[in-house]
Amino acid sequence: VSDEYAALDPLKEEGDGLREMILPAVIACQAVSAEDGVKILASYIDRYGSAECSTTLISDRNEAWIFEIYGGSTYAAMRLPEDRMAVFGNEIMLGWADLDAKDVFVFSPKLRGCLEKLKDPVKKGKNRYHLARPIEPGPRRPYSNMRTWRGHQLFAPSSTGEYSDDEFYDLLFRPDKKVSVTEIMQLYGD
Repeated sequence: VSDEYAALDPLKEEGDGLREMILPAVIACQAVSAEDGVKILASYIDRYGSAECSTTLISDRNEAWIFEIYGGSTYAAMRLPEDRMAVFGNEIMLGWADLDAKDVFVFSPKLRGCLEKLKDPVKKGKNRYHLARPIEPGPRRPYSNMRTWRGHQLFAPSSTGEYSDDEFYDLLFRPDKKVSVTEIMQLYGD
């Protein structure tokens, strides 16, 4: 995250807040569904805070959620639609988010306040914010952003052109054709 955002929501000291490596165990041992996992993780961050920024994918047979932690107490989670795919590196990816769409998003209580304190909160209307642009403004780091671009290039070449560090590639996209398991495995080896 940017220095500006980190100052608004500092991470907890190591040993005090949650760390990425324990999140799967904390969620898997308690959750009965992906949505339940999101609620559990949100409640733990609200209670203990986070010692690092991270992204977690929580899924079950019926749905999947992406959960991004931005600071010691702020996060956002989004239910992923069934008709799109996502390929991304280690970077903040949630784009436009509607704080009123509670069936699709879960937000930390402090997120709106932190966004509003930024010089440029990147918003449309009263409750629609772009999360990635103000929290982790560009240029993007090539080792992460290139992974996202490569996913678009391989599976939806119609959605992208030449690579650029300045581009915020969309998290979700429709592939140009049906994607096979073999193609997904090839992406991991790319």
